[in-house]
Amino acid sequence: MSTAATRQQQLRFGRPAVVLATAAALAGIAVAWGDHPIPALGFGGYTLLLGLLSDIDLAQRRLPNKIVGPLATMTVTWVAVAGLVDDDHGRIARAVLAGVIGSLALLVLSFVGQLGMGDVKLAFPIGVVAGWLGADAARVTVATTAVSGALVAGAVLLAGRGRAQTLPYGPFLALGSVAGILLAGLG
Repeated sequence: MSTAATRQQQLRFGRPAVVLATAAALAGIAVAWGDHPIPALGFGGYTLLLGLLSDIDLAQRRLPNKIVGPLATMTVTWVAVAGLVDDDHGRIARAVLAGVIGSLALLVLSFVGQLGMGDVKLAFPIGVVAGWLGADAARVTVATTAVSGALVAGAVLLAGRGRAQTLPYGPFLALGSVAGILLAGLG
């Protein structure tokens, strides 16, 4: 099958699934964060960008810097402003540290596995959000990302696609982040 045909097949599967997952995530955020409209709007915009990145990653196996970079900048800015308004500088530092740790962890994994640099870069804003939301949200973010990625990778292997099959990791990072946001909003 040609590369163009493979991409078309991926687009047909990916796009409806990503749109549905993003809509469900936005509905969940509206419910979980309904009493806090400002964070709900921020998490909604963040989730839309994660949905866009997931769609691109499924179709093209890449996470473009022109989206990941601004997402990281907006996330750090949002956390910094919220921390300054709340006069909670320690929380800002913990959030940024969580982003750095997440990126470093995926950087190490990229040397031994099939993760790309887009995944490493996307881990930064996801880590910042998880760090801002707290330890429970960070644990759920990491666990959901790792378990969902492992389950799908295992299913691909069992289906006989073999190790030659590439699997975009951006959608799993996005899923983990949204799970952490939902946990924090419901908690």
